[in-house]
Amino acid sequence: ASIRVLEKCGFAACGRVPGGFGETLLFERWEPAAPVWIPAHTDPRWALTIERTWDGQPVGLDETVAVEIVLGDTELTVRIDSPFYDDPPPESDDLWKHEVAELMLVGSDDAYLEVELSPHGRYLVLFLEGERAVVHRGVRLFYRADIEGGRWRGEALIPIGWIPTGLDRL
Repeated sequence: ASIRVLEKCGFAACGRVPGGFGETLLFERWEPAAPVWIPAHTDPRWALTIERTWDGQPVGLDETVAVEIVLGDTELTVRIDSPFYDDPPPESDDLWKHEVAELMLVGSDDAYLEVELSPHGRYLVLFLEGERAVVHRGVRLFYRADIEGGRWRGEALIPIGWIPTGLDRL
């Protein structure tokens, strides 16, 4: 019950330490920077279709991934529609070793937000300053995913305040 109270107050688990009476969970609350100014003329919707593997090879029509990103007043909604390859659910936060969709939002100063979304409902949010330099992780995110008929669909709500300053790459 105490953990649920902390989570409702914006705290997130950030680690564990051994102790004389067993393991103790560590929690922290992290306040992101002020919301980013986004020009009014920005199109609030982006649709991406992923038609190639990481190494540039084309995929079949049944293997394409559709990504929809919608800019709202308070959040960025990310929707994924992807084939499901029956990868087992991850047992750790090493989601990148499993079937996931990854979104990187990169600012003009190379600070970026990485969001990894699993078809099994797991997610990982990383705030980075420069390549692979994690400055914060473990924040809570609204995310849901469903697997049906050989495909999985997920939807995540990313608070606008998390978007890096001077967003210029996605």
